[in-house]
Amino acid sequence: MFNSMKNQFREKTGKDLPKFTPQKGGLSRQSRQGSESSVCSLVLDPQQPSVSPSMAQDLHQLKLPDGKILTNKDVNLLTKKEDEWRQRLEKKETEWQKKMEKREAEILSEWTTKEEAWRKNEQTLTEDLLKQTNELRDALKTAEEFKRKVAQYQEERDTLEGFQTQEISKIKHLLLAKEKECSEVAANLKEMSTMVDSLKVEVSRLRPFEEQVSNFQVGRLSRQAGEEGAERRLAEAKVAELEAKLEEEMKERERLNGRVVKLSEECATLSNDLKAANSQVDSLRERLKAEEEISELTLMDEEQLRKYFHV
Repeated sequence: MFNSMKNQFREKTGKDLPKFTPQKGGLSRQSRQGSESSVCSLVLDPQQPSVSPSMAQDLHQLKLPDGKILTNKDVNLLTKKEDEWRQRLEKKETEWQKKMEKREAEILSEWTTKEEAWRKNEQTLTEDLLKQTNELRDALKTAEEFKRKVAQYQEERDTLEGFQTQEISKIKHLLLAKEKECSEVAANLKEMSTMVDSLKVEVSRLRPFEEQVSNFQVGRLSRQAGEEGAERRLAEAKVAELEAKLEEEMKERERLNGRVVKLSEECATLSNDLKAANSQVDSLRERLKAEEEISELTLMDEEQLRKYFHV
């Protein structure tokens, strides 16, 4: 202990501690407080020559450089205290060494447990990340498939609308033609009816001259009336055929309109599904980004702990 204090004093001041010199004469005994305050300056020179028997009587007192006097009893007391302090210090050092070893073992065990937990957590996070990555890829594939279907349905819808426009134009053209034809047939029927009425009037007018008209003339008029009746029936049948065809075209138009409405509803449903899929994809991307940030923070904390325990 004194050697370490001596070395510390030499390092700080650059010189050795002062030596004790024996003093003669009866000096008053110093107080305990003064003795303890000068412990740090107490050094016995190992190179000091041995004391002769004639000087043994003068060793019961020592004088310090600051003027304080230490008797042989005080020196023995200080030596005893030094031994006690050395024993206490060694005991404390042993206790602290055991505590440090115990604490080091606890820290090592705790670090091993945490490292194992971190590895398990890292493995779990990696598995979750892979799982979510696969889910995200599946969702992206589904979204792309939905987009492709929507584009296909949109293309089919545009094509169908083009066909519908063409069919409607054709139907309008046919309707105009049929209306024109019906108008012509109606005009012909009206003209024929007028002709028939005029013929009836003429027949009524010529009835008094019936006896004078030959059988040939009567037959000719009958044939002419029959031909006109046949033409009238033919015109009526043609009008009925045109009306039936017009009704069929109207039904076909209603069927096409219903199909267009159905395709529009399917396109709207696919658009809603696509929006939901895009929303799910965005949510999965945000979740993946948050988990990557958590993984980076975990790795940073682990590196800081390793640096701390290494230091």
